[in-house]
Amino acid sequence: MFDRNVLRLSRNVQLDIPIERWRCSMVRAMAHGLPGSLDKIGEILRLPHDKQKLKEGKALVQLFCKPRPKNQKLRRATRHTDPELWARFIEYAKGDIVSMREIWDKLPSWNYQGQELALWHLDQKINDRGFAVDEELVEAAIRATDREQKKLAARGGNPKGPPAGLPAGRTRGRPTRHEGGHP
Repeated sequence: MFDRNVLRLSRNVQLDIPIERWRCSMVRAMAHGLPGSLDKIGEILRLPHDKQKLKEGKALVQLFCKPRPKNQKLRRATRHTDPELWARFIEYAKGDIVSMREIWDKLPSWNYQGQELALWHLDQKINDRGFAVDEELVEAAIRATDREQKKLAARGGNPKGPPAGLPAGRTRGRPTRHEGGHP
């Protein structure tokens, strides 16, 4: 969850609210079979236009939250490089909060409590923790793959696909209809 991680990991804030106190309007909507995006759910719930997500928001997020391509002189847009657009970005963020609150108040809650809410909290804890990767094993697997691809190439095989003469994709190794199998 973006907002929780910004509060938790920001150099300026470092506010670590326990996960059990958090709720997510997107997850709540999806728990009831509704779309998770604020703009779509706002339309479905017929929010007034002043309470709906700003349409230009996605472009503003792309501008201020992602680095620009390496071939561009300006690598990052900031409040200093684009003050007018930055002001729109701030308004967009405020509008998102208004939209989320309106949506939250209109959404049903019966599928977003008890076990379902506990599963979401567990999911967030797992995402925060990540998972361990045996980097030595990964490096060994890459080396082994490289060796095998070189051997295949030396024998005239295709190192990026199945050996010559075998069909590619899902049908490889499966019996055909004529052999009593399914397509």
